[in-house]
Amino acid sequence: MEVVISTSKVNSYGSRVMTAGIETEQYKRNPIVLWMHSRPYGMSESEPLPIGKMTNLRVVEDRLIGTIEFDDKDEFAKKIKSKYESGILNMVSAGLEVVELSDDPNLILPGQRRMTIKRSKLREVSCVDIGANDDSLRLYYGDKMNENAEGIDSIVPLLSDYKNNKKDKEMNEVAKQLNLADKASEREVIDAIVKLQEENKKLKQEREQERERRINAMLDMAINEKRLSKEQRETFALIGKTNGEEVLKNALKELKPAAELPKINDLLKKEKKEEIELSAEMWDKMDREGTLLSLKQSDRETYDKLFAVKFGK
Repeated sequence: MEVVISTSKVNSYGSRVMTAGIETEQYKRNPIVLWMHSRPYGMSESEPLPIGKMTNLRVVEDRLIGTIEFDDKDEFAKKIKSKYESGILNMVSAGLEVVELSDDPNLILPGQRRMTIKRSKLREVSCVDIGANDDSLRLYYGDKMNENAEGIDSIVPLLSDYKNNKKDKEMNEVAKQLNLADKASEREVIDAIVKLQEENKKLKQEREQERERRINAMLDMAINEKRLSKEQRETFALIGKTNGEEVLKNALKELKPAAELPKINDLLKKEKKEEIELSAEMWDKMDREGTLLSLKQSDRETYDKLFAVKFGK
């Protein structure tokens, strides 16, 4: 007898089982069929034994399908088989162990109230008189097993309950990170965050002030060592603020103290200025050395000639 064991439709519990997520490999090793999900525990001779086995288990489109082979040597199984053959019984039910639940909105269908069973394991299939719906099932979770629609709460929570519990857990985690007690109110959490933001702002300001202090100290030292003119200070301060202290430090290293510079000005003061070859490279060197300004002030004629050589004006 071929039966539909499960589909991905919303069931009467308000949940749904993803057919593609049902693992069947273990079940195929022991494909028992029970009556009403009742397992014999050996406590009484009246306990119904497995009434058959499932064969040809497969997925067709969204349906998990199989064929029941009833135990014709078992009188009780023969009675159940007869009722299916006569059309009195028509439903079966999947006994599933929940592996993974999901509240993904993309998996929620209209009318669904509980989380989606994204992954599960097929443990048994049962013949039933009245199932949950067309996709009748019974759920297991570890040693737990739901006995009715209400009992499913411990296995597949309502989406609303799950979201609230998830929110509570997230709030508790936030409270923990803020060194607040569990179940701290939203007001307490907000106040703690505001306080943290204010402290962070103050710390940021202090770090910036300290950074400016270090930059100014480097500039002061460079000026004192005559590697930097006061006129150049603002430019180099901007380099430090924009590109960082390390870049400024390296830039200042390239500047040599005025006392150590080749005496270009002295060369320019020679009586025979026409013997000195003015070049763009000389302009660049004096620019790096910071001596152009002093040349301009002491010998404007030579400065203008050097400017013309450099810029062609």
